[in-house]
Amino acid sequence: PILGGRLPLPLAVDGRVWNALALSEHEAAWGVPGLATMRWITTLADRTGLRPVEAAMLALAAARLGMNEEAERFARQAEARPLEDVATASFLLQLAALRGRDPSAALRFVLGHRVGTGWRTTLEGAFAILGLAAIVEHQVPADYLPPGSVTVEVNGVVARTLSLDRMGSFWRSS
Repeated sequence: PILGGRLPLPLAVDGRVWNALALSEHEAAWGVPGLATMRWITTLADRTGLRPVEAAMLALAAARLGMNEEAERFARQAEARPLEDVATASFLLQLAALRGRDPSAALRFVLGHRVGTGWRTTLEGAFAILGLAAIVEHQVPADYLPPGSVTVEVNGVVARTLSLDRMGSFWRSS
């Protein structure tokens, strides 16, 4: 099954890839990696013609479950192609944060594809925030982001303003 519709992706993504990512997130959050999900990811690894977004999603799913060899293989596939959309860049930001790698290429892509003060759609903005939050949470953001502040708005209303603390990797709410 291929999911399409209004996703902020240039092409539809295989539903099995979305399911693998969702299951890995759930299992990683509960600290109980499921053998069935790991087998599923391994089975999907044998597919040919994975698009960069699918490879990035599977790399993230594999990394969350501690499947490091598979994660590296998928990551190499995803990183070998130019970025095409904010969602793929977001998955690569999350993956860079998990792996402790340099996120600068995906970070430049996400920030460079803003439209005014946000992104094209709510879903694209959500993907961007997830990727940026992963970098801030897992790495020293001062290494990648200049000092300043970030304001998150929902429907034009300020939800929170965050400032980067130059002394460390913590964001402070104001």
